[in-house]
Amino acid sequence: HKSDGSIGMIDHQGARLAPLGYDLVNLIEDARIELPAEWKETLLSRFISTCSVDRGDFMSVFDLLSLQFHLRIMGQADYLAQEKDRADLLRFQPSLRRRILSRLDKPAFSGIRQLIEDVKPEFMGE
Repeated sequence: HKSDGSIGMIDHQGARLAPLGYDLVNLIEDARIELPAEWKETLLSRFISTCSVDRGDFMSVFDLLSLQFHLRIMGQADYLAQEKDRADLLRFQPSLRRRILSRLDKPAFSGIRQLIEDVKPEFMGE
């Protein structure tokens, strides 16, 4: 559901087999929209309950999937902007960067954080 009241469709073009929760990440972590935190929590809780999985275990995987998803989308947007004249996609970069940085703050991703700091330190800057 878009802010203008219209309904959008989730793109299935890149459909692949993925770990449990990947589609949920795509749905509630989409950089084009900002869902209220309460909605995200409700969707997460319903998903976890429906799938009968341990919340802590699932959230560890969810955080990893979220980080991977946002890094992939950021790379795709950069590529499309540079190679396919789709500079309009760069407007999502601040949201993607914010979401990536929030995941990189987790201790489990300290190695990935260090790699990004070493390779592209400007990404980590304020």
